[in-house]
Amino acid sequence: MPRMTIDGITCHTEDLCDQGRATAASLQFLDRRMQQIRLEIQVYQTAQAAYAQALAAQLAAIDDALPVKHAPLAPT
Repeated sequence: MPRMTIDGITCHTEDLCDQGRATAASLQFLDRRMQQIRLEIQVYQTAQAAYAQALAAQLAAIDDALPVKHAPLAPT
């Protein structure tokens, strides 16, 4: 008998009416999907950090290869 708790109220899904079971199933689907999306976002954030790090290294290499170093621009 699956149990679920919402807003501090625990019930067995078998005790719900058909509409209640359908709503509970939709809620469980959304919970699973949102967790999948959170994991996917973590993958994207990891890739983003890796790309930013690679670009920073490439820019540093270009800067090191320049014969004349330029001072950073002052904020306006």
